[in-house]
Amino acid sequence: MITMLAVGEGTSSATQESIRQLGSNNIIIDSVKKQAEGDDEILTYGITYTDLERVMVTIPEMKALVRQRFYEGQVRFSQYKAEAKVIACDDEVFRVKEIKIKKGRSLSNFDLTNKNNVCVIDGALAKQLFPYQDPLSHKISFKGSYYQVVGITDVANAFQKVEDYKVYIPFASAVSNYGDYTITEKAGSQELEKVDIHQLILQLPDTPAVYSAYRRLERIMNYGHNIDDFSIKVPIKLLEQAEETKRIFSMLLGSIAGISLLGGGIGIMNIMLATVSERTKEIGLRRAIGAKKRDIVIQFMTEAIVLSLIGGVVGVFLGILLPIIITHAVGIDAVVSPLSVILAFLISGFTGIIFGSYPAIKSANLSPIDALKDM
Repeated sequence: MITMLAVGEGTSSATQESIRQLGSNNIIIDSVKKQAEGDDEILTYGITYTDLERVMVTIPEMKALVRQRFYEGQVRFSQYKAEAKVIACDDEVFRVKEIKIKKGRSLSNFDLTNKNNVCVIDGALAKQLFPYQDPLSHKISFKGSYYQVVGITDVANAFQKVEDYKVYIPFASAVSNYGDYTITEKAGSQELEKVDIHQLILQLPDTPAVYSAYRRLERIMNYGHNIDDFSIKVPIKLLEQAEETKRIFSMLLGSIAGISLLGGGIGIMNIMLATVSERTKEIGLRRAIGAKKRDIVIQFMTEAIVLSLIGGVVGVFLGILLPIIITHAVGIDAVVSPLSVILAFLISGFTGIIFGSYPAIKSANLSPIDALKDM
């Protein structure tokens, strides 16, 4: 029971944490790549600057609006290199996505206005490119442009892939350096794409504002697009769905654990019944010298409870040990809840009481004469 609930809790927590990182009061609009039509040499899709203007006019209550454009490729410093995701963004991205700066500073509005070639890199990439130097005093190169490192983000948490290196550069600098087109490799050939904005993040003041803005965003985005080349995500809705899924999953695992406990209880009852049949002479002798039915019941109930509690202690130990093994062997972050440990141990005690009752009562009802007649 402890192990199953730990695996369920760990899997669910990882999903919920990844959703929370998107921001509970945020709305995310993504550009969705469509299939090329006909002999089009340039694939055009996604969020446009016109969409951006409509959003700014239609959702005036938003606290922040972040543009993002994504590039992938090799970043270099001296002889060191690594594949990374380069994110062209606005300076508000660090606050909206709650990205912590470990060293240096984040991007500023001054960097965007002046199209400064500066960047913020994540902690994992800093270790990869700068094993012996201070990153803040050097530049990295990406697609022919050089960017001064001005900040380092905190090391990725347990729910992020360490190898998913990220570099943040000013949105205006990316447009200036790389233009409106991106080149992607596809099956050994190059494909030219035109995407104004890969992702928009809107931060709203509260939950009611999120739902209100979502309905308006659907209307204005559908108005400007004839194809489904965008998607709108509402993290708070995803979080509610994840929590409901967790509740159902926990109930399912609890039911499976309950069936296993039922089997264990039947086993205890069978053991106690066998004990009663083997100790009929002892029961008869105790009754003959003055023991009451209550004394016999207490004796066998105590044995059943002690038996189940000993099993419960062993079960708790294994229930805590197995999730640790699963975490290291499979990579699933199994989370043992103190409540599940207490609950499982108490249930093991109640199992002894419930399934030990019948054998105890049966032993107490034995006739002393019948129990002693074969002595």
